[in-house]
Amino acid sequence: MTATLNISQIAHQFIYPTLSPRLGADGRVNDRPLFYPYDAGDYRTEINSMKQFHDQPLPFRLPFFGFAFTYIWIHKDGYVCFNKGLKSYTFPVSFPTVPDDTNIEEDPSMIAIWFAHQDIPQEVDGSGVYYRLIEMGTEQDQQLVDMIEWDFDTAMSGSAGFSPTFVIVITWKNMTFANKRPDRPLKTNTYQMIIGTDEISTFAFFNYEWITWITHLDNYDGLNGPPAFIGFNGGNSTRAYEYLPYSQNPRVSLLPVLGYGNNLLGRFIFQIDNVLFTGACVNKDLDPNLSDRLGLTTSINYILSLGGEMLNVTGPCFAPDSVITCRFDSWKVRGKFFTENIAACITPPVMYEESPESRREFDVWVDRVELLEMMPDLLDKEENPMIIEWNWDTLHWDSSKQVTLSIWGYQEMTDSLYPTLKWVADIVRGVPNSGQYSLNVKDLPDLRLDRYDYHFGFIGVNITDEAFTITQWSKPMPLGWFFRKHWRREYGSKWNERFCRDWFERESQEDRFAITLFRCPCTVTQSDLDRGRFSPDQQCNVIDKKCDALHHGAQHCVRTSRPSLGGSGQQCCYDDYGELIQSADTMYGGRPSRAFVYGKHPFKMRMMTPTLSFWQFDIMPFFYCCKWAPKEDNSHTCQMFNYWRTSQDCSSYQPPAIASVFGDPHVITFDQTNYTFNGKGEYVLVHTDNPVHKLDIHARFEQIPNTNGTYLTAVAVRDNVSAIVEFRLRPPAARWFHQIFLIADKEYLFYWADNMRSIHARGVTVYEPAGIRNMSHMIAMFDSGAGVEVMVSPVGSLTVNVYLPNSFMNNTRGLLGKWSRDPDDDFELPDGTRGPRPQGLTARQVHTDFAQKYRLFETRQQHLPQSLFFHDVVSHSKYDDFRFEPKFEFTREDTDQYADVDHVCSDSKACAYDYMVTGDKAFGEQTKKSEAMAQNMHQEVSQKVVRCPALAKPINGRKTENRYWPGTIVRFACDEGYRLVGYEVRRCREDGLWSWGVDPQCIKVVTYSLILSGVFVGCIVPALVMCALFAFCWYRGKGYRRRSGQYEPHRPAPALPPKTYKFVEEERRPVLTGSGLKVAPKAALDQSLKSLVSTDKSYDVDNDFSDGDNEDDDTTIGEDEEAGVRAGTGVDGFGVIKQLHARPYSASFGQTKAEINGDNHLTSYRSDTLV
Repeated sequence: MTATLNISQIAHQFIYPTLSPRLGADGRVNDRPLFYPYDAGDYRTEINSMKQFHDQPLPFRLPFFGFAFTYIWIHKDGYVCFNKGLKSYTFPVSFPTVPDDTNIEEDPSMIAIWFAHQDIPQEVDGSGVYYRLIEMGTEQDQQLVDMIEWDFDTAMSGSAGFSPTFVIVITWKNMTFANKRPDRPLKTNTYQMIIGTDEISTFAFFNYEWITWITHLDNYDGLNGPPAFIGFNGGNSTRAYEYLPYSQNPRVSLLPVLGYGNNLLGRFIFQIDNVLFTGACVNKDLDPNLSDRLGLTTSINYILSLGGEMLNVTGPCFAPDSVITCRFDSWKVRGKFFTENIAACITPPVMYEESPESRREFDVWVDRVELLEMMPDLLDKEENPMIIEWNWDTLHWDSSKQVTLSIWGYQEMTDSLYPTLKWVADIVRGVPNSGQYSLNVKDLPDLRLDRYDYHFGFIGVNITDEAFTITQWSKPMPLGWFFRKHWRREYGSKWNERFCRDWFERESQEDRFAITLFRCPCTVTQSDLDRGRFSPDQQCNVIDKKCDALHHGAQHCVRTSRPSLGGSGQQCCYDDYGELIQSADTMYGGRPSRAFVYGKHPFKMRMMTPTLSFWQFDIMPFFYCCKWAPKEDNSHTCQMFNYWRTSQDCSSYQPPAIASVFGDPHVITFDQTNYTFNGKGEYVLVHTDNPVHKLDIHARFEQIPNTNGTYLTAVAVRDNVSAIVEFRLRPPAARWFHQIFLIADKEYLFYWADNMRSIHARGVTVYEPAGIRNMSHMIAMFDSGAGVEVMVSPVGSLTVNVYLPNSFMNNTRGLLGKWSRDPDDDFELPDGTRGPRPQGLTARQVHTDFAQKYRLFETRQQHLPQSLFFHDVVSHSKYDDFRFEPKFEFTREDTDQYADVDHVCSDSKACAYDYMVTGDKAFGEQTKKSEAMAQNMHQEVSQKVVRCPALAKPINGRKTENRYWPGTIVRFACDEGYRLVGYEVRRCREDGLWSWGVDPQCIKVVTYSLILSGVFVGCIVPALVMCALFAFCWYRGKGYRRRSGQYEPHRPAPALPPKTYKFVEEERRPVLTGSGLKVAPKAALDQSLKSLVSTDKSYDVDNDFSDGDNEDDDTTIGEDEEAGVRAGTGVDGFGVIKQLHARPYSASFGQTKAEINGDNHLTSYRSDTLV
């Protein structure tokens, strides 16, 4: 008795059960055959000893090894192929091959189930080759359709959910080895190849019913000699896969008792559409020489950082009692046995996304299959209710299963090197797996938690009370909606202000990372042309337009593509005018980030975790300082946030230099020298080697078929210690989907999913622009700021643009010239000497005197680096042809042959050259377009863009303009209840500076009134008090003098400047010194002072001293503020008086006075106040 399962449900289960409709309880075959059905109607009589293959057209596209075919050649010798292959084969065979003349023979594109020379025995009826095509949409045998869908869905790790639309069934029945001796017993092999495809993915089944001979080179019994080849060859000298440890080894005889595909002995399964994956396990006991770390086939190509995914693995053969452990970095988790071929593990949190083999670093964004329909900016509010949605059929095929929704918090502590992802609380347990749950936030229980300092996290959904369960995660989200009441209880009503102040204090102790970042381009056009340093933000861009949450009002944002040395990043956002949005105008502007959004190697540490570190150190402070502040942009906490995360204006931005290669091929250097070079081989485009930068960009030029021209087919780049990234044009038949082979450090990389926009390798990010899904346009961005853009033109050639920042100026050599802003030295030679001037050179002179000097060799040469290309199949010598001589000049016969060249190309010499060399009008037209695009980029990037620095709007105020181009007039105004203080109008001058003015402030009207009152009280009242005091003193002094009978009218002192006095005993008359200072005789001063003493008065030294003989009132002794008296040498000298004006008068009441002793000598001075 067998169990009955619903196939449509199993297709989404991602778990392989131990029972199936055609498997017994022991997991072995009991009631189903290994082979798919075939009959006499499928027999191919045309395949025989005289004709060894049958050309079968296909009514669909068959993807294989990156190629796509609409035909198949079925060969008698145990394989199917898609081209004519080699003229002959010598066993043992090796693929791929590089034929000398592809017009005679080609590297075979083949699927070989048993490649050996074979014959069809006549003595056994029905022997031969059978072919059947099953169209799933029209097949009448429903049982066969169900079996096929089941088999492919459960075939191998990675096939779950796959349903073929076309299935090819090819059977080789009772085939014997060629040239068998007639006196020996007949030995036959029977095997079947199943190929299923949906025209995108392709899977192949190899079914081996029985094997009795292994080689055709032993005509005695077929057992001694090189065994049959089993495997795949892509053809066109590209890639191959030999199925080891069986192919061309005597153990091929064991194939009928191994495999375990679909739990069937003798079935081996492969995925063969692009990258080849095997679905059969390998028993290491078969070959002790096998590596201990065999390659794995996994159900998914990259895992998510949070874990919780079920990863099905095929590698070593498993047994029901096997102890299965999966290791992810340092994490070890227990696995689960499903079949001999398949085990599964639940991935743990690894804090960075990676390939299962830990060799590649892929897209670091959390999975875009979102649980929550709300954007993060709405999650801080107590929405009622909150609708939570998930993909129920991915979680488990049974919708009646109970699930748990829980809150998880993420945190990076200062005292810990590694981040933590912790369970916080369950929202609800035991609800049906319906795919939706309505949560009333107010009904959440008042939980007593261990800690409340998780600011953001995730909602996770998994099966209740099952240890081996998938977890679906939300996007990162602020947890204000969950923790708000706890924060109020723990930290008070101003909890967000406390969070912000704590963050501000932490930031003040960190390094000033913003000064190490690239400056933002002034306009969105500039940002688009700076493709070495900036790439579109994957959330907020003109395509996705998910800007409202964090950058409201922005139309497009860009980010630095690589982290700074300290692991930081820059973001620049632009409005609908294409102008830079700055935090001086709005809190939604772009801003630098302490943590780079894509993380930094080694990723799993504090401040280096992709996405999550960025959320902790840059996104969440924005929420609790600005978004959650009562006055948002006008709050003081938001000003605190902007202090450390202010937008950097573009006043010091420097655009990159751009050089281009296109067409047949034509070069535009960094200094815009335009020339044509038709070399054949590998050449240096850019070489930089100095203490700051070490950059190499190499190009491969191949000959255009049947022409005397070449075109660009591959580019390889390395920057400092980055991975070597190679862009290789695929063969024409392999461009049906992907256009370029992307290779990083000799490993082929692919964009596995539609939401994958970037691939990260050591020191480089390879970005695929929005709207591109076929790898026809990619940009490599390096840590130095250099960028290499590679595009496939419609005519099948590569176009390359190279972007270099200013730090490379005067440091480049190669075919793209020396960048110095002087075209005359573009043709600098590899040894650093000045080459010929570009002006006036013929094409032949450019070829021989300059460009050929940069031809690369297999080994490093003096002044030239070693070739960076990965010669996995075709060697360097096959590409290199120094004898190749292109067409340099055109004759009248050439121009007469292409009479419409002027009409097609107008004034484009590059277009005319390509048209006449290739004879292809479309090629010439594309060259003309590529040249125009390159020249337009040069013009755009060379245009000077002037912008004034950021001009902040006042708090509680507004500006009339947020743009900063010259001539812009900005007027400031305040919100109602506030008054403007400072300059109301500023103008952006032509030199990029603002007109002078005091920065405006908006203060409350009440505060302004209090300030005015304070000024009045502080200035007017003291003045009145002092006037009253003066009047009081004056009248009091007047009354005293009247009572004493000595009243004299007051004679005010003359308003003369202070004087400096020097006394000289020897002179009687005033003496004019060399400096123009007049000195008075000592005796005259003594007499004058003595007369003052007799009146019992203190003389005001500020009044005039003049010689009695001098009647000129202007003859003063001096004008210095310091009065100095120099005494004679006698004992009764004056001594020295320093600084009689010891302090200034206080409201004209303070006076400095001198006193004279009984000997009529000046003895002292004092500063008194008249009373």
